[in-house]
Amino acid sequence: MKNSTPPNPGTGTTRFSYTVPSTVHQATLRIYRALDGQLAATIPPSPGNQYGDLSLGAYPAGIYFCSLIVDGWPLVTRRLVVQ
Repeated sequence: MKNSTPPNPGTGTTRFSYTVPSTVHQATLRIYRALDGQLAATIPPSPGNQYGDLSLGAYPAGIYFCSLIVDGWPLVTRRLVVQ
């Protein structure tokens, strides 16, 4: 994922840009609430340079962590603040 998830803090929609190597067997983009670690969303990415839009309207205000999990290991994690 890029260095941030703009806009951050966000209120409408945010876009995740990420790269999944072609040698990967399994990849998942997971969004967790920082408050309790509850899984808020799971997005199955495709190999290559990708992006995904996430509507923040259904998420309560707070801090979330967005992790790209590749073959069972977190490749990168970014913080997202929802207002």
